[in-house]
Amino acid sequence: MKKFNLYYFFPSLLVLLLGYTIEILCQNSMAVKLNEVNAWADFMPGSVHSFHVTGKLEIISSDTTAVSKFVLDSVYVFQAGKKYYSFKPEFKKVGTSAQNNSHSGYSIIFSFGNNAILKLKKNINLDEKIHIELEFRMKGKSYILESHEIEIKKTY
Repeated sequence: MKKFNLYYFFPSLLVLLLGYTIEILCQNSMAVKLNEVNAWADFMPGSVHSFHVTGKLEIISSDTTAVSKFVLDSVYVFQAGKKYYSFKPEFKKVGTSAQNNSHSGYSIIFSFGNNAILKLKKNINLDEKIHIELEFRMKGKSYILESHEIEIKKTY
């Protein structure tokens, strides 16, 4: 499995940080962007205190067959180097559009999040930021896309 973060450059793959967007550019003119990642601890009365992670992935490609074979396998949540959660995310298509940028093809947007309740762990520090790793498969290869410095919000 290939692991990529913001500081590595490979001839076949480049990872960029664009504002709050992390993008993987592939040689085969496919790009995967991680957008709008949110994490929160739910303290709503009458429910189990729980932890949630949601976000959007945008896949840009002129190869619709490759996009149809994109699979998001797992989401991992880390804080200070320790893994707190791992889960199989709910993953669904939420939109498509034509591209007006340097990538050719169409953009397909997917949302992801935990579909099961993740009980809030007592030892996670809600005042410290987390990072997540998304493990996905595309064209028979496995990748991990990382997002750092995600603030945990609290809902009451």
